[in-house]
Amino acid sequence: NGAVAAAAAATDRLALTVLLDTTAAQEEGEDPTEEDDGFGTADMLSSYDTDQDGHLSLEELLAALEPEDDSDEGRADHAKITSQVKRTFQAADENQDKKLSEPEIQVFLDSFEEEEL
Repeated sequence: NGAVAAAAAATDRLALTVLLDTTAAQEEGEDPTEEDDGFGTADMLSSYDTDQDGHLSLEELLAALEPEDDSDEGRADHAKITSQVKRTFQAADENQDKKLSEPEIQVFLDSFEEEEL
């Protein structure tokens, strides 16, 4: 059913957003339950740019997506999200330098929200 698939895709996108936001908040010592204005390019860089080069590599993004659940369902969800991150990263990397600049991070975020799993 298309409606069920669309609802599942929306749930998966929300789960990734919550995962990224919660992980970033915990790493920065913040309470991940507090509301904020969203997760933008500056948040992505400050949270995941581990080599501090001002860009995000695919490896830096994937490192943030380690599965927390070792169940079959958890591994399947992780595989779907990882695949989506890879596709979206490649599409957003406009100059094909294998890292995302701030404008490319925004394209990544916008595209990720639009893509259905």
